[in-house]
Amino acid sequence: MKLMLCLCLLSFFGLTVADEADCESDLDPADDPRNIERPCPNFDLDCIRKYFSSNSKCQITLGPVPDPLLLNNYRLDIANSNITAQFNNVSVRGLNGNIVEFYFNRKTEKLVLATEVKSLAFDSPQVVFKYYRKGKEP
Repeated sequence: MKLMLCLCLLSFFGLTVADEADCESDLDPADDPRNIERPCPNFDLDCIRKYFSSNSKCQITLGPVPDPLLLNNYRLDIANSNITAQFNNVSVRGLNGNIVEFYFNRKTEKLVLATEVKSLAFDSPQVVFKYYRKGKEP
């Protein structure tokens, strides 16, 4: 019985000490909630437009993203495979969706804008793949 009581007391004191310790000091700056600034509550689109306009050289545009969005060139670097894909005359469909996250991390100085789309289609009549061998010049 004494052993059980001692174990319970040690567990209780251990939990109390763990609660009082500053566990957030070991967090990565990208994960620390104290570094996060949410300038636009409820992901208001007009607020986000004004934020980009006032904090960058962006012009406020109204309406959805053109569907399809036509791009002359698009480069995709696939680092794990040492491959670069160059897409020409690209047509992108389905970019209009819902904003699911928008915040600025003051410590890392990174802005996150996450959207959720139903179906994203990427079409290109010409794609050039370049493979870079490891340890060799391209």
